[in-house]
Amino acid sequence: MTESESKSMAAIAAMFFVIEKQDISRFWRVAHIEQYANPQIYTIFRKIFFEDAISYQAQLFKEMMEQDVFHQGDAKAAAINFYSPIYMLLSMYSNQQERMEEAIERFLPHPLHCHLR
Repeated sequence: MTESESKSMAAIAAMFFVIEKQDISRFWRVAHIEQYANPQIYTIFRKIFFEDAISYQAQLFKEMMEQDVFHQGDAKAAAINFYSPIYMLLSMYSNQQERMEEAIERFLPHPLHCHLR
């Protein structure tokens, strides 16, 4: 495993936490379905899994840019670019812990390393 792959693996720990923790995984699945029928669930789901996730990652990437760990750029765009495949993998594997290795293999080519200095 290369250094960039190791860094990518560390960055996706939260995704696997969501997948492996049954309570969180159940919430993900139920909220994902119910968001279409219930506007309050939609608001909560959107805040947790989109707005807060992107906001947190944008702050993290901005700080990494300021610390000269990442190339300078649009931190929010980098966060969206980073989070999109994570969201896809959460959608694909949230109920399939036995396929965790496959999820890791799919994520390893993730382009996070292109932002690193």
